Amino acid sequence: MKIIDEKGRLLGVINIIDLAVVVLLVLLASVAFTRFTGEEERHQPGEARVTIEALVSEVRIYTVDAIQVGDVARDVVTKEPIGTIVDKKVQPFRQPVETAAGEIVWAEVPDRYDVYITLEGSAHDLGDAIRTASHEIRVGSEVQMVSRNFNITSRILLVQVEE
Repeated sequence: MKIIDEKGRLLGVINIIDLAVVVLLVLLASVAFTRFTGEEERHQPGEARVTIEALVSEVRIYTVDAIQVGDVARDVVTKEPIGTIVDKKVQPFRQPVETAAGEIVWAEVPDRYDVYITLEGSAHDLGDAIRTASHEIRVGSEVQMVSRNFNITSRILLVQVEE
């Protein structure tokens, strides 16, 4: 038995042209259904209020004291505001250390601190990224910030866009 017979039928059952038309209609129907019933509310890029949490790691007490709630953190290059510091938490910096017994333990490093800062500000919501000053802010990215009293490099831990 041939796959396509002399009359153009597939396995002797359906005409190959008819099959192509049916497949095309099914594809068009599925595309139309997906397009018109997809996301109910599509994301609109534009201005957005953001809350950013960042970690400034392994700094001395002078840097800890220089970072103050109420300071405006700015981009180091453009000097545009990244956000206003609304919260600051300080913890001793800890790192893994091998003991004499060969165990790994977390030990505090003298005169070194981790500073967790929370910033609030406005940003450009690009749809696939959040841009503030000259940075696309993403969790894990490093951002260098300055103010009148500090110049720090931070790692972004959280980016929250207010609806």
